Amino acid sequence: MTQPARTIVWLRGDLRVDDHPALAAATRRGGDGCVALFVATPELWDRMHWGAARRAMVIGGVAAMQSSLKALGVPLVTLEVARDSAIAGAIAGVAQALKASEVHANREFGVWEDDRDERVAAGLAKAGCELVRHEDQTILPVREIRSGSGTPYTVFTPFKKRWLATLAEIGIPEIDTPAKTKTTLQPPDDLPHAVSIHELVARHPARDFPPGEAEPRRRATAFLAGPIERYHDDRDPPALDGTSTLSPWLACGSI
Repeated sequence: MTQPARTIVWLRGDLRVDDHPALAAATRRGGDGCVALFVATPELWDRMHWGAARRAMVIGGVAAMQSSLKALGVPLVTLEVARDSAIAGAIAGVAQALKASEVHANREFGVWEDDRDERVAAGLAKAGCELVRHEDQTILPVREIRSGSGTPYTVFTPFKKRWLATLAEIGIPEIDTPAKTKTTLQPPDDLPHAVSIHELVARHPARDFPPGEAEPRRRATAFLAGPIERYHDDRDPPALDGTSTLSPWLACGSI
């Protein structure tokens, strides 16, 4: 008889509970419990030129998820590492401490992100754990859309035709919702690199925009209730509030 799995959902640029494929899969697969993990990397943020507002939105977005995660029986673990090269070891350490067999994450796009995920996958494999990646930034898995010769497209129009044909064939994927876990794990108090989310919030207080899912939902609802009909005409004049104003939350995946 197969033993129930313990899972981890690794939070990155997807700081929301709604429409979160990795979270939904991790709670569904985690019959013996699921933990949400966020790794703060200030040194990397410096190299990426993240300002105070961006850091506050990300840290605040993680903190805003905590109550919703708790309602699902998913405790939140936050780490902070000095350098991005320590991410793989830190995540493998959490997986070993929890005896987790799977780490679920939504795929991110970029050369550095690919390299990081490969390092994390290799580190987890040594710990007997698997990195499972999901699609949340695209409707279809664009990496699997190939030309007749099996290579990625280099011209947009043929790619578009293949994309539309694939969409017609398989349809728009259904949105999975996270399930309440049957078992709530209690992460150890002595995890290496552990830091309180409250400490991170105190260091990066919210400034211009309230972090979390509630505010972008409110703005999206207001935009769809009328202004979207005038978007074509109102989006450019600076004196008009003609856009959705969702960019700060889209940037950190809160919607």
